[in-house]
Amino acid sequence: MFPNAPVMTGKDAIGKAMKDVLADPNWSLALQPVQVEVSRSGDLGYVRGTYVLTASDPASKKVATEKGRFVTIFRKEADGSWKAVQEISNAEAPATIQ
Repeated sequence: MFPNAPVMTGKDAIGKAMKDVLADPNWSLALQPVQVEVSRSGDLGYVRGTYVLTASDPASKKVATEKGRFVTIFRKEADGSWKAVQEISNAEAPATIQ
């Protein structure tokens, strides 16, 4: 669940939504985890932190930078890998356009 965007559910919807985003030559994302917790049962966990997102502003086409917070929830799969099952983020303030 990203600000100013519809909810994306499933691999196909996420892939479609991210295709244009990832084509942006100015796009970069830096994540800084602040807290990581795993459930006592060991099958669920989450990471909470901050991010800095840089991308082209859709209206002006200038480089914009957004700082914010995120939480991602992970589930341990049968093969032992971890899969992100929920993600939410929000900006600390409107993006700054350079």
